Amino acid sequence: MDGELEEAGQIEMALDIIDGFTGSRPRGWLGPGLSETFETPDFLKAAGIEYLCEWVIDDLPCWLTTENGPMIAMPYNLELNDSVVYAVEKHSSPEMLSRVEETVKTFEAEIAETGEPRILTLPLHPHLSGVPHRAGYVARILDLLQGRDDTVFMTGGQIADWFVAEDAKTP
Repeated sequence: MDGELEEAGQIEMALDIIDGFTGSRPRGWLGPGLSETFETPDFLKAAGIEYLCEWVIDDLPCWLTTENGPMIAMPYNLELNDSVVYAVEKHSSPEMLSRVEETVKTFEAEIAETGEPRILTLPLHPHLSGVPHRAGYVARILDLLQGRDDTVFMTGGQIADWFVAEDAKTP
């Protein structure tokens, strides 16, 4: 029980610190190192968090059931995460651009078949993608995506709002 109280307390403390610094509490959560306990979603929902970003799921949000009500599981991608690509798999700098290009091709085919949108997440870290030999590839990725007429850039909160508005079966 002490561990549960400690986790809930740490979540509240983190939210209070963010609120004190920014002037508002966050709506979503991405914990350190994608780590959580079985109880974390329950604690987060009880603390007012609407969506969770640390489940590596498909390309569309879905609903999680918690003891405190429904919560959105937001898409999160490890295949386009620079920590995985550069620090774990140790690929060369062009790898991220190549993966995004191939992902966009796959999404085009899926969208043509299903008519459903896709969410492409790009987890980037300044110490990995912001270094001089990789920053140009990030710029090319952004140019590729911004140059498309079927692409919009959204925050997690905007995606959550869209998902709730579009989902007729909200639990």
